Parts: sequence; C-alpha cells; structure tokens
Amino acid sequence: MIFFSCVDKGEIKMIKYRIRRLTPEETFILQGMTKSDVDKCKALNIPESELYSMAGNGIITNCVELIAERLYQNQVNSQFITTDMLYEQAEACIKDEIA
Repeated sequence: MIFFSCVDKGEIKMIKYRIRRLTPEETFILQGMTKSDVDKCKALNIPESELYSMAGNGIITNCVELIAERLYQNQVNSQFITTDMLYEQAEACIKDEIA
C-alpha cells in the first residue's frame, strides 16, 4: 500500500492507494500492438515474465510508423498526409462543430 498526504482546506488527510500492476495485454497495447498479438504469444506458452520483457524491450510501433511517414513526406512527397495530420484535421472539425 502507498500512502499519500494531501492538504484539503487546511486539513492534512492521509489517503491510501493501491497501485495495480499492468497485465501483459496492457503492456502490449501501450506499445501499439493488439490483443491478438498477445494471444499468439500466450498460445506459444511464453511465461508472463517473458511477455513483460518483450513488451518492455520493444519500440512503440505507432512512433516508428509516424517517423517513417514523416521521412517519406520530407524526402519523397511533400503532399503526403501523415497520421498525425489526420488527427489534427479531425480535432479541428470537432472544434468547429462544437463552436
């Protein structure tokens, strides 16, 4: 258990938190992989400790994809629309609809 103290209107309160460990599935998803990737590894009877190592030693696939897109955009086709540009366009549309 982890204890934190916080000040609320001049009173010091002790709050008890429990920190949960991520599951192998969650670590793979944070790395940009899918649940089916984890299921394939589990089908090979890879221990959970090894799954944690595999996820921790990996590189986030979404970042690699974006780096490759930006390189392509800068080196080959300046009109190429990258993934982050699509998200920016979608955010702008949503803001316009709200306003």
